[in-house]
Amino acid sequence: MRLALVNNSQHEPDFHNAWFGMIRPALEKALHPDTNVEFLSIRQGLSGSHALDFDNAYFDLLNKAAVGEVLIDADRSGFDAAMVACFADTAVHETRSVTQMPIIGAGEATLLFACMLGRKLGVIATNMPEQIASVEDKLTHMGLRDRVIPNGIRLDVHSFQETWERGLEDPQFVADGVEQRARELVEDGADVIVVGCCGLGPMCTLAGLSHIEVGDRRIPILDPVLIAMKSAEMSAGLRGAIGLPFSTTATVEGSEVDRVRALFTRD
Repeated sequence: MRLALVNNSQHEPDFHNAWFGMIRPALEKALHPDTNVEFLSIRQGLSGSHALDFDNAYFDLLNKAAVGEVLIDADRSGFDAAMVACFADTAVHETRSVTQMPIIGAGEATLLFACMLGRKLGVIATNMPEQIASVEDKLTHMGLRDRVIPNGIRLDVHSFQETWERGLEDPQFVADGVEQRARELVEDGADVIVVGCCGLGPMCTLAGLSHIEVGDRRIPILDPVLIAMKSAEMSAGLRGAIGLPFSTTATVEGSEVDRVRALFTRD
């Protein structure tokens, strides 16, 4: 099986090679030995060197088109499924309307999985100004607001810059901050914790943080990259085995997709 892990920023070799190298060992443990994961980045668009751009709704709108292009090309190139490694699920729902392969969003998949594990959710979001509102909007869209405890979306203890500057070298630093927030959320009523960031989650996994013990309970802490990639593998397997369709939207011919894409191509 061939899966695409799609990044929503331009490829920056040093950073992305380190990040993919960080998550690869966990993927190799969780996925079937015959499953191959390929890392794809957008050709032009937002860059990690200006991280706050991702927090702006208009800039994100522009970036969706770039992510969508990568997903369409992956579908046509024979990938069995793709996962967009951003908790905001950039371009996931839009691109499902013009592709055949399963396209999984890290946020959507992880929140739905969390609902199987517990009754009340807590979410730890990356420490950027608009992230709480973004997660609230996602929960509302999914009909899950009532599954989250009051004030159940908390920002990471560390700043975004601090997380990435130290986390790639010392994932335990990130995991300690996530554990602190997780215990606060559990104290306030959560029984499953969703790490709402595709950077924080893998760092927690690398540090060995998959749960915390509170009294006689073991509270899951979910890494969205791991959960979503496993969901992509499962979805592709079901499609291949029994022909289960992944999108219920009307089928659009590839020629029609190309016709409309051309309308927005600059000379």
